[in-house]
Amino acid sequence: MIPRKTGPPMMLTYKAMVDVLRRSVPSDQASGYAAHSYRRGGATYMFSIGMGSEEIRLMGDWKSDVFRKYIFVDTAQLSRKAVLHMQSKMPGESL
Repeated sequence: MIPRKTGPPMMLTYKAMVDVLRRSVPSDQASGYAAHSYRRGGATYMFSIGMGSEEIRLMGDWKSDVFRKYIFVDTAQLSRKAVLHMQSKMPGESL
């Protein structure tokens, strides 16, 4: 659901995404983009905030776990998360 300034939220559908894309990208550059790009970005975002695989699959309407190959993993971000996790397990000490 996408909030709007007036009226009820708009349902985020494939058609809605294509319409937004067509209005947002200059027509001479539009061929490089597709609504599928948003599915990849959405899966990556959901992964980055800690959503589980099943939740990502359901939210993206993926029929299988193929979404995993589309997730961009920022290894620096994962390293920071690992350090923070280790710090939280060490009472009275910090790394």
